[in-house]
Amino acid sequence: MTSFMASAQARSRSAGAGDSQAHESAVAEVGLMLAVSAGTAASRVAVARSLCTRLPGTLAALEAGRITLAKARIINTATNLSDDHTAAVERQVLPKARQQTPGQLRAATSRAVLLADPAAAQRRAEQARRQRGVRMLPEPDGMATLSAYLPAADAVGVFAVLDEYARHAGYLGDERSMDARRGDALVDLVLNPTDGCTTWTTPSGHNYHSQPPPLTDPEPLTFTRRPVQLNHRSDHHGARSASHRSQAGIH
Repeated sequence: MTSFMASAQARSRSAGAGDSQAHESAVAEVGLMLAVSAGTAASRVAVARSLCTRLPGTLAALEAGRITLAKARIINTATNLSDDHTAAVERQVLPKARQQTPGQLRAATSRAVLLADPAAAQRRAEQARRQRGVRMLPEPDGMATLSAYLPAADAVGVFAVLDEYARHAGYLGDERSMDARRGDALVDLVLNPTDGCTTWTTPSGHNYHSQPPPLTDPEPLTFTRRPVQLNHRSDHHGARSASHRSQAGIH
């Protein structure tokens, strides 16, 4: 990988590209060669360069088959340290890496990083926090995966709120799983935060909104969902959102 990158960057520089452009061009070539996204290509290139330039022992163990690529990537997480600290971490964790599970090696690497550079944990936390975000991936059958990468305390808090709503949303005859209830709670809280968009209806026509019906209600209940009216959104925004859903393959 490293030799390929060097060759690709040399070709780009010979065409008049600067260092940054040469690197981007080389990453693009790697992505094309491996048929992966630009982000995945950049990540693989970064790991390869770290192994070749900063973790020679880890690279040798990987080439000899003593550790897996997954374990090499775990050790590579120490490369946000100085060269001396990175070398110290490698010396400490590499001898036992072959016998350890990935989880054990990850824990050992974290401990070694803290011992080598106590301030590293704070820097890593700040760097990771800057990467927070929400992403959506289209799925088959009209579904999609919505994922959030958040600080742990925030993620725990969000999940706790969804879990609380889900636990209070059960009713007699409700066949939804807890995961499904949490999903419904997320949609309700985000798309219609002022009055909710969940309705429980009895055969006699009595509707329960927002709060779940009493579990002792003698009437069988049916679960329906009212159309969400995004009155606080502009028509232009709604049209744009519909366009995005169409492009993502979600209907």
